[in-house]
Amino acid sequence: MSSKEQRSRAPEPRGQRIYELEVSLFSGPVTEDFVEANPVVSRTIQIRGGQTLARLHEAIFDNMVIVSADEGGIG
Repeated sequence: MSSKEQRSRAPEPRGQRIYELEVSLFSGPVTEDFVEANPVVSRTIQIRGGQTLARLHEAIFDNMVIVSADEGGIG
């Protein structure tokens, strides 16, 4: 979304804003084959402004664990 589009949008009600975060995996229980095939592991996560820090933690953890397991990265 461009800066112009962001300025022209009406403000969203409190708690309804969507925050987008890029989360990167720097280390963890992954195999060397996984690291060689995926030198950078990052995910973009969106979360509503009214959600808790605990929910953000769950979203990050769920996205990283599921993808790593699917790609054969858990060692």
